[in-house]
Amino acid sequence: MVPIPVDCTVCNDSSCDTCLIGTRCYTKYNEKFVWNMHMLRGGGFVDKVAREWIVPLVYGFISQSNISVFGKSIYLTLIARRSSRYAGTRFLKRGMNETGEVANEVETEQVVHDASYTNHRLLKITAYVQLRGSVPAFWHQDTSTMVPKPPIMISRSDPYYSTAAMHFNSLMEQYGCPIYILNLVKNKEKKNHERKLTDVLLETFDCLNQFLPCKYKIKYCGFDMSKYSKSKGRRHNVMEKLEEIANNTFTSTGFFHNVALERFPDNVRQHLTKVGHDQYGTTARGTFQTGAVRTNCVDCLDRTNTAQFVLGKVALGHQLLVLGVIGNPVLDDNTPCIHSLEEIYEDHGDTMALQYGGSQLVHRIRSSGINAEYGGS
Repeated sequence: MVPIPVDCTVCNDSSCDTCLIGTRCYTKYNEKFVWNMHMLRGGGFVDKVAREWIVPLVYGFISQSNISVFGKSIYLTLIARRSSRYAGTRFLKRGMNETGEVANEVETEQVVHDASYTNHRLLKITAYVQLRGSVPAFWHQDTSTMVPKPPIMISRSDPYYSTAAMHFNSLMEQYGCPIYILNLVKNKEKKNHERKLTDVLLETFDCLNQFLPCKYKIKYCGFDMSKYSKSKGRRHNVMEKLEEIANNTFTSTGFFHNVALERFPDNVRQHLTKVGHDQYGTTARGTFQTGAVRTNCVDCLDRTNTAQFVLGKVALGHQLLVLGVIGNPVLDDNTPCIHSLEEIYEDHGDTMALQYGGSQLVHRIRSSGINAEYGGS
């Protein structure tokens, strides 16, 4: 458990005794990511102890690295928050429940800020949020037989996709639009296995988008990493394709930073307007991220972590650009900051895999480039 107050509203009430003694008073939590919420509700533990003992607990991962970019000290922080709803381990919890909560749902936030500022009022900070979660359908795997890949079975159909609609409605309320589905499940197999999940996900996507206005339509991108790396006649690099996808999604969602656009040089402003900052979430004090990428495979572990690293890499380039460290958001793979980012995402992936599957990642990020044979992870 990581004791981090997350997504909380800070009380600014001048009459609040807790605030007057210099302690932050958190009055609202994002309950989805708080694992001791039953203790924080009124009428119980929270009314019997001092405020200093009230700490929302987040189950997930946190890592911070101090990287030097052209001699400038930059802090890179990765925070993963695991949903406390429909929680459980692989094979025991798959798909979604009756309220639209999905298994292995994790929100990952990548925070980058300039460590040279000591005054927090002058601090330049940037953040990018992405998601992972099981395919939002009623499915499970039969573990009664001892086979390497238990067959995937659709438990029951949802003819109007109302439960999946609840799931995506929740994402839109929390993160805004657009919501991108990055589906890494195989779409070509000798025996129909993973493809069942792609079929039901596409049916859900097509049905829900019929009733959504253009602004709120769900975006879908399917990418079979194994098939792409083995295409006949061409040697394809999976990482390059993932980076292309990441750039396309990043253009629409943007990212958070607390610096007003007019304070940037012309070349930086041109890059930022290309990623939606001229039309999404822009305020006088900076820009908000609007929308998020939701990545899934079967287990939402190996393939998902590789894709999330690439999304984080694209975001990092723009985050460093906003901080005035670099003049172009495209980062070379052999730079120290990318190596640090890769190490953090490797640790992030291992932790997510241990929590959900009981073991570390099978496929590392670097082994995902070409000719990686993916099973169910």
